[in-house]
Amino acid sequence: MLSWTALITEPAMLVLMGVAFVTALVRGFSGFGAGMLFMPLAGALFDPKLAIVMIWMIDSVPAFPILFPALKKCVWREIIPMAIAAFVGVPIGMYLLKTADPVPVRWTISLLTLVLAAALWSGWRYRVRPNMPTTLGVGFSSGFLGGFAAIPGPPVLMFWMSGPASASVARANIIAYFGILMVLNGANLFAQGFITLESLQRSLILAPIYLAGVLIGNRMFGLASEATFRRIAYALIIVFALLGLPVLDSVLG
Repeated sequence: MLSWTALITEPAMLVLMGVAFVTALVRGFSGFGAGMLFMPLAGALFDPKLAIVMIWMIDSVPAFPILFPALKKCVWREIIPMAIAAFVGVPIGMYLLKTADPVPVRWTISLLTLVLAAALWSGWRYRVRPNMPTTLGVGFSSGFLGGFAAIPGPPVLMFWMSGPASASVARANIIAYFGILMVLNGANLFAQGFITLESLQRSLILAPIYLAGVLIGNRMFGLASEATFRRIAYALIIVFALLGLPVLDSVLG
């Protein structure tokens, strides 16, 4: 077991605490963006395999209060096919993360984050009518991205926000789907040996900071328009993704 004092005072861990707090503020306000903010910088400060465990652990608990109400509103016939496809995509993405060299993985995570953040910011949506092949493709890509980089959100957000469902039903579908994906990711993290004592220790340090950030972010909801805050969130995601590029390692010391 690593020394708790050494972990808490470690320079990289101190930076990660700040990253976790900013990530949680965005998560608490907007309900998304945790992996897109956390993974590029956490993967630069530590190994991406360690980073994906930490974001799964610290982001799981705050999801439960909004998950159970969504389960009553969501449309299961739309969620189940997507979840089945994600069931296939998650272990493939996680296996690539486990076996690939960390530096190319970090390049891929940062560049994917930049592309997906730009797509969300632009307001681009799927322009085809949702059908089963599209639904399965979205589920697989979301599962793969969730397993590989902890960024499952953009394909699902762009898909359900483009459909004919009301905003409340689309939101419930997204929350319920992410709840299922959270379980899938956790099962695969355990099955593929990602969970270590170090990941548990670091996650326990980050958890109260992250929870406080989520609660503060939730309280900030009425202080600015959603459009303004989303612009700030996307800008932060892009900055974090750029800082996570291996070519800028010197910036992080």
